[in-house]
Amino acid sequence: MTHPVNRTTFSKVLNSEFNFRLDSSYVLNYTLYIRLLDALKKAGVVVEKASGLIKIRRERVGEAVTTATILIKSLWKASIHPLKLELRTQEGRYQCEELDIIGVATGLGSIGKFSVVPKYLKEIVEKPLATTGDLVVLELKPDRPSEDSYYMVTLLNTKFGKLVADTLTYGSTGQLHLDVKHLERVYIPVIDSYKSVADNMKIAVEEYESRAWRAYFNAMKIVEEYLGKPEELVFSVVRARDIEKTIRFRIDPSRLLILGVVSKLISKYGGRVHKASDLLEVHTTGVPREKRYKVKEGQHPLITIDSIDESGIIDDEKIYY
Repeated sequence: MTHPVNRTTFSKVLNSEFNFRLDSSYVLNYTLYIRLLDALKKAGVVVEKASGLIKIRRERVGEAVTTATILIKSLWKASIHPLKLELRTQEGRYQCEELDIIGVATGLGSIGKFSVVPKYLKEIVEKPLATTGDLVVLELKPDRPSEDSYYMVTLLNTKFGKLVADTLTYGSTGQLHLDVKHLERVYIPVIDSYKSVADNMKIAVEEYESRAWRAYFNAMKIVEEYLGKPEELVFSVVRARDIEKTIRFRIDPSRLLILGVVSKLISKYGGRVHKASDLLEVHTTGVPREKRYKVKEGQHPLITIDSIDESGIIDDEKIYY
């Protein structure tokens, strides 16, 4: 348990070390963080300032570039969700290099998921890589070994790393942000076997995930080559009345062009096109919200709106089995 801390003393510490504006919500996390560091020091664990290992990437891409957005899932399992690679055009975004550390908002009200940019990602994307969204990009110091990035990613995804992130967050519940200007002042433990930790993380990221990404892109390539590009199809005029007779809902005129492409695909591939209802069953009502819920034998897990965060990533812990 942590002990009460004098508010005046606490304020002086924050102002001198971090130049923080005092918020009472920081007291518990900060006190626990300091006590943990003291205990680690007494146990002989080396404690270094984060600025000695990494620095925050502040320069931005000056012109519009094609970028890849990395949305991160289950980092404690060293997993980067391949379905969340999105190519888009942005202006003034951070340019990322190999071994940069990216921290992103989870969409659940906090920032606490970190990943390293693997070298193979650029080879797959073949475009300048930049990150978008509510995030922080940490750049490895030039004189530091590459193991530092993998160790930092591992550390930041532990409960200790979560505590550090919580100490540096600001904003209201559900819209928290990381105060990056103070991140370099944080002290972190460097255990004596950190290279072994880094090697294991590197193997997980560089070998396992590389295969997953390549398999995903190979699958997408097959589908795209089979269907062809939408812009190669001849756009035709589709009457709203005909569409409404087929799909039985009111149609917005702005969607007619898209439906024109869909109708062309259907006419092109004929019997190889199926209704979504033939493949999927959508539950629109009656889905329980309690984690205690268990489906009957033979039924499938249910994914509710609650299990999908703002980034579109499904939270495994909120899928009802």
